[in-house]
Amino acid sequence: MIWILTLLLGCENKEPEMLCNAVCMAESSYTYTTELDTYLLEASISTSYGSETISFEYSGTEEEQYGESSGVIMMLKATGFEATAEYELDIEGITINGEVISVELTDSQEKEECGGTCDAKSFSISTDGMSSLD
Repeated sequence: MIWILTLLLGCENKEPEMLCNAVCMAESSYTYTTELDTYLLEASISTSYGSETISFEYSGTEEEQYGESSGVIMMLKATGFEATAEYELDIEGITINGEVISVELTDSQEKEECGGTCDAKSFSISTDGMSSLD
């Protein structure tokens, strides 16, 4: 009976170690004040893998796009976009349809996963009066 309990407790202790092989993902969520049917998003991305300038087009259908040098994963939508990357994520110089836009931080939290600390941030982008991409 003791052998069975030891075996069970040993298995329980190994599960958290296995789960901690996961990577801490930094997340940034950007919400537009007005929906855009189509748009061209350009920005400078920096992650723990590298930096690059991305140019992604949203044409009315949600789809995931990937930055090859930075490793960023972006999901573009009519209401905004979400970006994730391992450990670190910094997005600057955002333009939509060629217009430089202002970004307002609305929430920022640190999260700890498997010994790593990552940021989860939310932003608001004023798209009032901005027209969709032609």
